[in-house]
Amino acid sequence: MRLLFFVGWALLVSSQIALAQAVKPLDERILSDKQFLSKPFEFRNAVASFVLKKSPKIVGGMAAASGQFPWAVSLGVAWIDDRFKAHFCGGSIISDRWILTAAHCVKGLTNSDIIVTSGSTLLDSTARSSEVADIVMYKPYKRPEEGNDIALVRLVLPLIFDSNTNSVRLPDETDDRDGAALTEDNSDFYLAVTGWGSTGKAKTVRQLQYVGVPFVDPEDCHYQTLNVNRMMCAGFKLGKKDSCSGDSGSGLVYSPKGKPPAELGIVSFGRECALPGKPGVYTRVLRYVPWIEKNIKAQP
Repeated sequence: MRLLFFVGWALLVSSQIALAQAVKPLDERILSDKQFLSKPFEFRNAVASFVLKKSPKIVGGMAAASGQFPWAVSLGVAWIDDRFKAHFCGGSIISDRWILTAAHCVKGLTNSDIIVTSGSTLLDSTARSSEVADIVMYKPYKRPEEGNDIALVRLVLPLIFDSNTNSVRLPDETDDRDGAALTEDNSDFYLAVTGWGSTGKAKTVRQLQYVGVPFVDPEDCHYQTLNVNRMMCAGFKLGKKDSCSGDSGSGLVYSPKGKPPAELGIVSFGRECALPGKPGVYTRVLRYVPWIEKNIKAQP
């Protein structure tokens, strides 16, 4: 089945197959299509950015070196050929077949909507593309502000690990506790979050960006719906550096001495980007480790 076009106004949708097969070339008509409007915001934003020639961003970031964050992957719109322009959310490799991301990134999407890009800090021809076999969302999940904003994406074929492609460790209680001590007031060493897009200086770059952000005490994280057992906050009091649109699903990573890096959080939501007093909110991965391990064990 496919999208059928009529002359003039009409655009009839008759399938759940990837919309790429419907509108070629992509143009602004797709932005008002009913099926398209049911997709997640980040997915729609990537398509809109592609059509309208805009870009997502991580604010105040620096360019990542090759192999610095080998677990970082891009979730892209499968039917946009340019992998950078296709990017709509981030994710993290946690095994050779499984990607950890945010539920709000993949809610309402089908396997054929997504392409996973890994193995390079550049979303170009040097990166590897992987098809999706399954999407597993934590239940119950309604919206990011209510928590449980976590999902798993299973790949059709296993990844081949090397210096540029590898998994990040799931956190334990010690990681979670020690990471929470890395606040702006008592540490010069922060947690790292990654993303692709604009650096916040009206300059669009294809290279993976990263920014160090401190943990924020729950008492200083002023969001009414914050569940401290399942969410965590990170960011600077004065803002200026933060994750932003297009970074959702990426990992907030702690690198302890003597142990491999561990993903403490998943970019979930925030009030715009890098605003003073409004840090980013992250899903607290530790609380979901049993659920993650259960799913990986069921389908290695």
